[in-house]
Amino acid sequence: MLKGIYDTASGMLPQIIRLDTVANNLANANTAGFKRELVFSQEFTKAQQKTLDKEADWEQVQVTKTAIDFAQGPIERTGEPLHVAIEGDAFFVVSTPNGEMYTRGGNFTISPQGKLVTLDGYPVLGETGDLAVQGNELAIDQRGVVTVDRRAVGNLRLVTFPQPNPLVRTAPGLFAVPNGGPVPAKAEKYTLIQGALEGSNTNMISEMVEMIESYRQFETGQRMIQIQDESLGKAVNQLGAVRR
Repeated sequence: MLKGIYDTASGMLPQIIRLDTVANNLANANTAGFKRELVFSQEFTKAQQKTLDKEADWEQVQVTKTAIDFAQGPIERTGEPLHVAIEGDAFFVVSTPNGEMYTRGGNFTISPQGKLVTLDGYPVLGETGDLAVQGNELAIDQRGVVTVDRRAVGNLRLVTFPQPNPLVRTAPGLFAVPNGGPVPAKAEKYTLIQGALEGSNTNMISEMVEMIESYRQFETGQRMIQIQDESLGKAVNQLGAVRR
């Protein structure tokens, strides 16, 4: 009976991770450059189960992993000169207190010092460092050449990574290379669109469907544990009763 409760609980744990992941995807459905996260669950094989501690050695043990879906999001025209969308396989490079990080979110602004920065204040890097963009007319062409008042001030630095993409998320629209990860390469296959943003690749309808399915599976697991617990209580009380 206890084994049955453990089996049911092992099936509920991945649903908690799944619900948290879906909730985060939905919360960032309007975040520029956001990439949704996917959840994968897989049962351990019999051979793998034999290596587990006896307390955890039940048939339905599952391992749950998450992965980021780096598929292109929809391009949304905004008309704002400080908005830049990437079409293709590339990332902007930004300088943070924790080192260089990467983003697809091109909703930039200008710092009090006249530098091109993210909304969080991180400098957006060009091929030779920070970009000074203070002036009246800012233009960014399809390959990242930045001009201010028709004078070239630098080129946006765009990079790419080998597949499968090794990046890990550090914030809703920000990614980093894990320790020991590959060095980014200069991007070639991309087009920049000024006055536009790449939207989140989250599909609201599919995420809602997944949330409902996960919630129902979790509820079913709760009911099964409750039934098994009640049955166990009856068995203990009935078998433990002393007949006179």
